[in-house]
Amino acid sequence: MEFDSQEQPSRIDKFCLENRIEEIDRVIDFCARCFPKAILWNCQTAMVEAFVNAVKHAHHEKPASTLIWLEILHFKQWVEFRVWDQGAVFDWEGTLQVKLADPPGPNATSGRGMIWIYKLTDHVEYIRVNDKWNCLKMYKWRKDSGMGGNTGSTI
Repeated sequence: MEFDSQEQPSRIDKFCLENRIEEIDRVIDFCARCFPKAILWNCQTAMVEAFVNAVKHAHHEKPASTLIWLEILHFKQWVEFRVWDQGAVFDWEGTLQVKLADPPGPNATSGRGMIWIYKLTDHVEYIRVNDKWNCLKMYKWRKDSGMGGNTGSTI
């Protein structure tokens, strides 16, 4: 079963943050309030990694006032969660494939975020909207949906 883009979410949670790594506690709190408990850890970790990537990479030369939006869309069988940034166009899929083919070593201090996002979610899409916004869309089946679960990969 695919994620049905025709279905309407039962609830949408939104949160806007400044482009500052210090906002990470607020991301964690937002996730804790909004994600279903059964999939909280995977979704929260993926959302935090996506937020950190937006701050450190997409917005690295932008002022703190540059906004990053988080969204969580609740569907009957899955959750879709998004991180919106205003950085340059980015080849998510190509960069991910390079990282998967040659992952960072055990002593590396960075470079694992995209791999974690990929492995902790059931599907990831990256889109560019209106030549201004990038959106990393992540999907996770609800544990009680009888679908998916983790991809079977371990970190």
